[in-house]
Amino acid sequence: AMEENKLTFYHHPLSPFAMVVKAVLSHFAIDHEERVIDLGTKENRTEWYLKVNPDGTIPAIKDGGYCLSETLAICRYLMESRGIDSDFYPYSDAKKLARHNEAIEFAGGRFRYKTFNCIFQLLIGPTFFGKPRHPEEVQQKYLSDLRECYEEFEARLKSSGTKYMLSDDSLSLADFYLYCMTMVVVDNGIAALDDFPAMANWYRAVGLTPALQTVSTRRRRMMRLAVFYFTYIIPIIKCCKCRGKKKSA
Repeated sequence: AMEENKLTFYHHPLSPFAMVVKAVLSHFAIDHEERVIDLGTKENRTEWYLKVNPDGTIPAIKDGGYCLSETLAICRYLMESRGIDSDFYPYSDAKKLARHNEAIEFAGGRFRYKTFNCIFQLLIGPTFFGKPRHPEEVQQKYLSDLRECYEEFEARLKSSGTKYMLSDDSLSLADFYLYCMTMVVVDNGIAALDDFPAMANWYRAVGLTPALQTVSTRRRRMMRLAVFYFTYIIPIIKCCKCRGKKKSA
């Protein structure tokens, strides 16, 4: 019976999307077990994982026998299934919920697309998948798209005049999602918030949340190790293999 009721969280610590779910689980002290999915060995394409999530993406959860993927769907489910009806995600108040969903649509729509596109094209692709770096003008196009997104977010924050996205007092699911996406960009030096004072203040305020501090620290540590490995260790291994083949020949 305990196995049937167990909540398992499938993730990878470098994924900004998994960070959101992990932060929600920690913030609300939701009991769960974790399993890191090894993307390097394509564990996400194995038969057992595809039964959890047929798309083979992370994050995903298995709550007893119920499987679910997609970051925001998981977070909403956790709030409702655990009866956590708060200002973080006020699912029982139609008008409050509509405001939250409006913010979530922005976070999970344009903001997510342009931010992750920039992260993948300028950081993940060249560093981890050996893709050639784009010419300067192409890189600037991705950064320009990201800047447009930041300008929209800046205008939203200035219009609301609040500490967080929807309130001075309470963090929301949209704040968690937007923070994790922004953190990857800022931390890896892809873009800065110098030209966006309201966004910079919001970023600092949200970043003080213990659950977000924990997932951010973990990701930073893992990212440093991953970059070092792919930048220095992998080329050395390839070079040694190449020399070994030449000697054999």
